[in-house]
Amino acid sequence: MRYLKIALYALPFILVGYLVLCALGPTEMTVDQKITVQAPLEKVFPLVADFSKWESWSPWKKTDSTVTYTTGGNPAGTIGHQVCWISRREGNGMQEIKEIRPNEYLKIAQRFSQDPNAPVADQQWYFSGDSTHTDVRWTLKTAQEPFLVRGLIYGMGAEGILRDYYARGLDALATVAERNQRDGK
Repeated sequence: MRYLKIALYALPFILVGYLVLCALGPTEMTVDQKITVQAPLEKVFPLVADFSKWESWSPWKKTDSTVTYTTGGNPAGTIGHQVCWISRREGNGMQEIKEIRPNEYLKIAQRFSQDPNAPVADQQWYFSGDSTHTDVRWTLKTAQEPFLVRGLIYGMGAEGILRDYYARGLDALATVAERNQRDGK
């Protein structure tokens, strides 16, 4: 009974604390990471424009080996190319190429759910370079976050976590592209 009393007294303070986190939390999240890959555009761009190749460098695959990917929609490297994933640790989601300029730019709509009505986050990929290297920039901007979700985002440090995932993903992308370049693939 004593613990129940303590819990009842603490509950309003916990709720007020969480509402403060919500007020301080971001209305939207933005992540922006860059890397220079020692491989030409033609070796790097297809690793991103073809979702079936993401398994070779995805940072999420490394944190959850049970994640499964299913590609679909239009062919790889075209508008409408899609991937859905199921992950016990990282959550489910889907993404689809919405805009493409080969070897230059990709815009990908991402949902952190497999519900087609879930809020969409925009990923944008920028590529430039020459026959020796490729500069890659990977960005994410989420839609307007609901007020009560902002406390979770702020309290968990979600932007920092995603920034770390993006940095690790770009490092792995560089490793795969550079190895493919070395091996003549």
